[in-house]
Amino acid sequence: MTLLIGKFQASVAAALVAAAALTAPPASATPLPGTPELTASASCSIADHAQTIADHYISKCRKAGIRKVFPAQYLPKTIYTIKRDKSRPGKTAWKLLNANRWKKYQG
Repeated sequence: MTLLIGKFQASVAAALVAAAALTAPPASATPLPGTPELTASASCSIADHAQTIADHYISKCRKAGIRKVFPAQYLPKTIYTIKRDKSRPGKTAWKLLNANRWKKYQG
């Protein structure tokens, strides 16, 4: 009976080790090209993130409420693309990204 319990405990321990190895990113993991890693300590200056996708930038540096008014077609675009767009929704997206009322508190 103790042999059976010992085998069970060993298999559970092996499963836990395997699960931990699957969920942890490898040490050599790097962000995808064109989407720099944004962290709380990173600068949220829009000038520093010209090649960042708007959706990623909003997630890390802007309040969630901006998504209610932000033009949805610009979420997959880069900040630089939005800045160059001179259409009415493009100008709206650019203004919203720069408005101080949508900035997250970084403290």
